Amino acid sequence: MREITYLIGIFIVGCFFIYYYSEPANTLQVSADEWKKEYDDLNNEIFKDLNKSFPNLDLKEYNQIYDMDELSNMLETNEKNEDIESLMKLFTGTTMGKKLLFIKENQGYILYKKENGYNVLQEIKKKNNTWVISDERVTKGKKISIY
Repeated sequence: MREITYLIGIFIVGCFFIYYYSEPANTLQVSADEWKKEYDDLNNEIFKDLNKSFPNLDLKEYNQIYDMDELSNMLETNEKNEDIESLMKLFTGTTMGKKLLFIKENQGYILYKKENGYNVLQEIKKKNNTWVISDERVTKGKKISIY
């Protein structure tokens, strides 16, 4: 009887280790580099779709291109900056991929894709040291899968 109890104990401990140290079959293992490449590819595809949706938009003269991460870093490294803080407020809400900001002097554009697939172009202007949305255009975009 003792031997059976001993064998059952070893069996249970063995099953625990196998369960604990094995990966679930449906777990997707992706390295940080692979994830970054996939995210960059997604954002590039979204940006191409945004360009198709707004073909008359010429951004060549807009030399400052930012996304939320870059604005956050600027806010952390600089002293209080009302420009950056007012721009950050325009980056709220959920999107598919990144919101992109293009600025030239006191005007600019924010481009992004909504989660429902619609493409958005917001024209922004600086008024009284605060960036505000002065115009917004929304158009149906290409469905892009994130998987």
